[in-house]
Amino acid sequence: AAALGVVLGAVVRSVLTAYEGSAVGADVLQWRLAWADEICRVWNGVSVDEEYYRRFAVLNGGIAGTSSAAAVASSSLSSPSAETTWTVPEHMLSPGSDGKPTELPKKLGLFLRLHNDDVHTYEEVTRALNGRPSGPISVPHCGRGNNGQIGGAGMSSVEFKALSGRTSPKDIDLKDNTIMDQSHTSPFKQIEPSNATASVGSSTTNPRSFRNRSLSGEADVPERQNRRFRGESTDVVTPSRTASLEIDPSSQLVTRSSTAEELTRRVDADGQVLVRDYKTIDGAGIGFSRLRKDVGLHASVMTTPRLDAEERAKQLLEWLAELLTAHPAVSAIVVQALVDVTDGEDVLCVDKGVGEQKQQQQQQQQPQQKELRGVIRGVAVWTNARMLPCWSGTIEDWWGEKQTLPAWRRRLDVFPPHLESSYLTREEGRELYRQGLMSPWADNFATESGTDPNFYANVPYSLPDSRLYKSPHSLWGSLPLSHIRPTNISGKGKFSHPLLSKISNSMMLEDDDENAISTHVFLRNRIFLIDTDLRKYQEGERLTASLFPHKLEGLNLVSGVGHVSENGSSGCRYGDASMGLTSKEDAIRIASCSSYKSPISPVLLLLLFDPYTPKLLRSSLHRLFLKLLTDSRFKSRFAASLGAIVHRPTSTLFCAGVGTEADTLLSFTVQLFTTGSLVRALGNLDATTALLCREDRVDDAENSCISALPIAHGVVRSIHTNILGASRETARAMTGILDYDEEWIGHVSESNNNQKSPTSSGKSNTDHPLSKLLPATPDDKFIDSRCMKHKRIPHLLRDLEYIFETSGTAVKLLKSWRTPSSVQPASSGLEAMNESITPSPSFSLQNGPTNSLATYNTPTAIDFSAVWARFLRLGQGIDLQKRKVSGGHVEYENDRWLGAYGMSLNLSGTGDALSESPFSNVTFNADEQSVEAFLESAKHANREAMGNLFAAFFREIKMWLYREGLQDSGALP
Repeated sequence: AAALGVVLGAVVRSVLTAYEGSAVGADVLQWRLAWADEICRVWNGVSVDEEYYRRFAVLNGGIAGTSSAAAVASSSLSSPSAETTWTVPEHMLSPGSDGKPTELPKKLGLFLRLHNDDVHTYEEVTRALNGRPSGPISVPHCGRGNNGQIGGAGMSSVEFKALSGRTSPKDIDLKDNTIMDQSHTSPFKQIEPSNATASVGSSTTNPRSFRNRSLSGEADVPERQNRRFRGESTDVVTPSRTASLEIDPSSQLVTRSSTAEELTRRVDADGQVLVRDYKTIDGAGIGFSRLRKDVGLHASVMTTPRLDAEERAKQLLEWLAELLTAHPAVSAIVVQALVDVTDGEDVLCVDKGVGEQKQQQQQQQQPQQKELRGVIRGVAVWTNARMLPCWSGTIEDWWGEKQTLPAWRRRLDVFPPHLESSYLTREEGRELYRQGLMSPWADNFATESGTDPNFYANVPYSLPDSRLYKSPHSLWGSLPLSHIRPTNISGKGKFSHPLLSKISNSMMLEDDDENAISTHVFLRNRIFLIDTDLRKYQEGERLTASLFPHKLEGLNLVSGVGHVSENGSSGCRYGDASMGLTSKEDAIRIASCSSYKSPISPVLLLLLFDPYTPKLLRSSLHRLFLKLLTDSRFKSRFAASLGAIVHRPTSTLFCAGVGTEADTLLSFTVQLFTTGSLVRALGNLDATTALLCREDRVDDAENSCISALPIAHGVVRSIHTNILGASRETARAMTGILDYDEEWIGHVSESNNNQKSPTSSGKSNTDHPLSKLLPATPDDKFIDSRCMKHKRIPHLLRDLEYIFETSGTAVKLLKSWRTPSSVQPASSGLEAMNESITPSPSFSLQNGPTNSLATYNTPTAIDFSAVWARFLRLGQGIDLQKRKVSGGHVEYENDRWLGAYGMSLNLSGTGDALSESPFSNVTFNADEQSVEAFLESAKHANREAMGNLFAAFFREIKMWLYREGLQDSGALP
């Protein structure tokens, strides 16, 4: 079972990697730097950062005439300032001295892919592929990161000593990211550039000034793969004209009209199609801009490895679906791999000796009491590869001829193979390495673990933490737990590991007391997913046509690879936790206004990335989900991820025109929202938290950071904001706002990335979604929008009907959650006048059903009755018919009445579902006295619910008559 858990965890990681690549390809802010990183690793001959140590030693050893083993053993003596001409993203993203970007490796291509939707016509797609642009199109740059000017270079032993305060930093040159170590010289000869590469850069002092092809060698890069696709290729032109043809703003994406028509037919049949390939990143960026900015089509740029990963993931998903029928244990392991939020720390089954009560008892005992962690813990499913740290055993002293034990045997003494704490992910191993060399006992750490202090010194650059995911449309982001709250509330003040505890105790104690060594492992901060979409109205067409959505008012960029593009990271060093993160003050401000905060699990990420994946891969995953829905554990966790977190960003993209109605993730709502227990759980914060947090619940303080909106409030708010975004008043408000896509091309921002134009400051929401009513729209232009014409809003209203039909939902939604003794905030101005005209009734019930808002820590929350009445006001007086008194007879009648009639029917049906919803379940097994008390309590609850609903209706009728609470192009109410 343990071996199978590792295999199935690797399968889930492979599928998640393919999904992540599809999402990154849809965001130019991410794929420019991410694909440049892939290309650089191919040229450098490495796949992970740890391979730079071996690669550097082998190359220099071969040049010096020494063996590879000797080069590895003596690499610690080499100076990091030696001429190591690695390829870095700046070579791929910034033109060289000859004005041309560096070419792509063989067998690696860039492909422009077009996805299908049902909001663009056949002629619009064909015209976008075969037509010429109306104006000049620039390369989509956005800051220093998009040009490859990033930092994060590896640190040597000299810099570690300086940063830890054990030596003076006078020999450190942070500007050039190099270390001037004068204590010893490199035994390796300097690498001279070849004639073919010497012209790329004239300076030989900076390791990034030129790239030596002999480092990776032509043998490391096989011949180019002829990948089949249905678009056009730039291989037909000579290499001297390729780059100029790709970046020509007046050139066509597809030269032949017949080819464009064929591509349009194929994208409608297959769901996506490869339009053409590119030989430069800038050329691919212009092609992406042509489809995204001009037309608003759903496009992406993919690389050959990412396309292969999607094909591999599709086969793995089909294999998993077949494997589920083999044995029930397989299904349980797959579910654990999908819903685990701890990356293997929370196991599938735990023995009684190390259960929750036992763990709490151990925490209350003396520190000398050893934990049983890693001995008997059940089956752990690792979605990330774990291994003994690669840097252990690389010191030269361990490889001497006089050593009695070989290096590999001593390495097992440092990291015993029978302990769970010995197996770390690559990221955890890097953090343990950094913590050890930054500690006061760094010399003892290097000697005890056999670590070369220069192991990561030859890493030329690094990117932010790979767990800092970002929405391609900036609808959500991820932050460490320390950035969500002002202090670290997880109870783990700093990173810890048994090796660090052992070395620190040996330095402070006279004798090594093994009982004092902690076995606790904490080397990575918890990552939470937060809502970064703070808009009060969501304009779908502007969102899908924007190259940099985070520049739109109300959308925020908090972390990830794209965040490097804003402020750059040239001042960050390798392993710096602040790389790719916004400031704590800004993160806390956004988190306080977010509608959800949740720890990240693989199933949550798969659901968020689902709209950006190809059709066949998405269908394979949906079939796997349908088979797993028979598992109650997976169904409940799947419902919490989809209903409490994913529903809002997915519905926003759905209303904006991404995807088709027949192939959407929202089709699962009929399986979830018709289950009464799940709907009731999603309307209670405590139950939702239990379905989103780690199942062993060993850290209640961490679980307190989880938050989400009640499911009914979230669905109504999502529909309301999408209708507001399609109104004429929203378009009028957007007219005076600068086009951020044009303003930020090639611009380097030194200020905060969330600084917006003052002309649209009223659009950003600074209140919690539960504490502010949305405005009503003064016009009915939304009838002609995508969300109405292509049946987006009716689909969401059907989900709302499913929620209302759950027994007991209506009374819980409509019943006031405030008691007469509760403290209410004082109202002022218009709100106070409305309260005095139509006051909300309040009844004190002891045994009645509680309102769902009672579990949410929002003292100023608005009752659902007011939210529902304001939402129904959107359909009041739409498509008014006026008698024409002059100007002749009507020759052509528009069909707007169809949309208005359809929406009125949908709103009426949803309202009927709320009014006809069973208020509660009556059990007839109780005695007569209990039944009478229950009926009396239900009578009072129904009276209060209906009173709240009618009071909200009267308040909105009064405000509609006086045209109050309307959306305004200025500051919104």
